[in-house]
Amino acid sequence: MKFNALHVQSLSVESTARKRLGKKSFIQKRERGKLQHIPSSEELQELATKVSRRKPGSSSHRKSWKHWSALAIESIRYDLSLNLPYSVDKAKFENLFFRLGVAADKGIMPSFEDRGARAGYALEFFCRARNLADLLMDSFNPRYTFPDDWRNAMLQSPMLGGGDDDEVEGDPYTMISLGGGSGFDAVGLCLAASFNSFGKESKAIKAIVMDYEEGWGDLVEAMDDSMRNVLKQPKISCEWGGKCDITKGFRDPSNAVCLQEIENSHLIVCQYCVAENANILKDSRYVFFRDMFEKAHPGASFIFTETICYLHHLH
Repeated sequence: MKFNALHVQSLSVESTARKRLGKKSFIQKRERGKLQHIPSSEELQELATKVSRRKPGSSSHRKSWKHWSALAIESIRYDLSLNLPYSVDKAKFENLFFRLGVAADKGIMPSFEDRGARAGYALEFFCRARNLADLLMDSFNPRYTFPDDWRNAMLQSPMLGGGDDDEVEGDPYTMISLGGGSGFDAVGLCLAASFNSFGKESKAIKAIVMDYEEGWGDLVEAMDDSMRNVLKQPKISCEWGGKCDITKGFRDPSNAVCLQEIENSHLIVCQYCVAENANILKDSRYVFFRDMFEKAHPGASFIFTETICYLHHLH
């Protein structure tokens, strides 16, 4: 009886999760042969070149960005689907999809141990890349209020075409992606930088992805390959940095690479990792983030994003 009860519960969880993969799912479209035209690299470059003279922050510039970035994401996603190091396990991914929602409510991180589930996540969750890229591009929008120091830092960054000719050479602009999974934060930076730099020389950008689950490493490499294949930006790289545990301090061995890299990083991004680790973070008194703010060099910028339900809970 105990086995049957657990078995029924497991089926219920997976069945509930499957209902969340609707017709807009890339995996579903690919299975049913419903994928639309995938733009080529040449088409994306031609489109970006056409709108490059539009005033940043203008209505036409924003509309062009939304259109171009949506096309670019679909091209990268499609290339990645051909470039995955292993196949998607749809049932395992659907179960992970369900548990991600539970994690945000319960403050307990789900397991990313299954590689087939990770492959599904890498194809489906490009919203993370889009959200970060849109946030960067919103620095141009006068309707949004940002701290002056933060806005200026973004406008002067290579993601938005900033900097002068003297800054093109030298060390790259470096971002650390905490809990970066398959490299979506790097894609977000690459999208913004590509849109704003076509036809001109720009500073190199290096994204270093770190995560608690070390199995993401080969997917980060695949994502880097797909970004390069589609966007043709040889000066933008995405590399796997190794393990990082935001529930422990910088003295812990799991955060050795983060400690080494953070002092020279210009931007630190942490997307949707706080809520799913909320319980342990509170118990640790947020030691990781206190150490991070202490070690980061003056002038570094930070981006944290989180689910609305979790932010409401904090208030």
